Amino acid sequence: MSFTGSFGRVAVACSVFQGLASVTMMLGNKQLARVFPFPFLVILIQNFIVFLCCGGIVLTRADERQRAFQLRPKHFWRCLWVGIATALVLTSSIVALRFSSVPLVVTFRNLTPIVVAALDHVVLGTNFQRSAQLGLVCGVVGSLLYSVFDPPRAEEVAPALNATNQKLVASENGKLTKTSAAVNNIMTSVSDVVPRAGVLFASELGLAFVVGNMFLSAIVNILESTTMRSLNEEQSPSSVNCIRIAVMTPVLLAFSLVFDDIPQAVNLLHADCARLLTSFPWSQSELAETAALLKTDDTILAHRVRALATPVPLLLLTGVFAAMFGVSTLTLSSLRISPTTLAFLNVFYKLLTTVAGHFVFPSVVPLASWLGYGLTFCGFLSYALGRIKPSGGSTEDKKDK
Repeated sequence: MSFTGSFGRVAVACSVFQGLASVTMMLGNKQLARVFPFPFLVILIQNFIVFLCCGGIVLTRADERQRAFQLRPKHFWRCLWVGIATALVLTSSIVALRFSSVPLVVTFRNLTPIVVAALDHVVLGTNFQRSAQLGLVCGVVGSLLYSVFDPPRAEEVAPALNATNQKLVASENGKLTKTSAAVNNIMTSVSDVVPRAGVLFASELGLAFVVGNMFLSAIVNILESTTMRSLNEEQSPSSVNCIRIAVMTPVLLAFSLVFDDIPQAVNLLHADCARLLTSFPWSQSELAETAALLKTDDTILAHRVRALATPVPLLLLTGVFAAMFGVSTLTLSSLRISPTTLAFLNVFYKLLTTVAGHFVFPSVVPLASWLGYGLTFCGFLSYALGRIKPSGGSTEDKKDK
């Protein structure tokens, strides 16, 4: 496999888009957990935006539209399994966070590339040079270090969540009494899954959900790769993503109805929309006035940016970048990029997100975390160099299956 020419340009472009989307989504979802504590509903709304974006691509591009209209049962069944597995990954991740600590969940998720590498070798016959193996292990160990020693501080989430939601709901028409019940409920919300209607899981199963999520994540990587390799000439990444979203929706909707308080969520979204319509300058004269204020007061811009860190803008932003991430990932799979490489790329993106997060959400970084950052970066570099031959070809050695 050659990494030069048009193939290399497409692969690099997709990797850049995937990384940009991954970092933006992670930071956006972190803020969403503070201001909109309804995880399944968040995924549903983001998936709806993804479906619109990918569906628009399919309908506006003649070649993709033609291939989508030629969808056959075997295409659908392959996409069906990818959608089911993805839904199970998302669900198990959210439920695992309900019964396990965040560092434990993140630690096991960072072990995913090792599991993917084993499946990659068994299913696809991919072999790895020693330098790539060493880089993979080094990167995973580094990610484990900063995951354990630099955990998110959950105690900081609830105050920000409560204050933001109270302001949003109270902002509608300036009357707190209209939504006082919703405010009281939101003020007692937390940023994890709270079961309703008596649906509970045994807390002893927390570790099982964590381990299951790790293996399911690895299986999704393999399924995406095998699906796109087999459908590359018949279906586009956008159409496959649309089918996957459609398959995931019933599962996520069922969990959302059980775990999320839909009336509270709708009330919060309605209040946020009302605030956006009344607090931002939309007319030409108001925009000119705001521009004039920026020349005399630099804090105006910061205030405008902070005002956008609320549910509706964040859902729109993360939804668009989720579409970019999904299409980029499936495109890389269709280019026969190793699923192990894609899994390790996600670890590297998490590193970039963590470092960027210290600027967006300032915190003290322990020395062990900095060591983990360095190990992860060096591991990724060693893996990348170990996957490329001096002549420019890949070291991947695959069996024809």
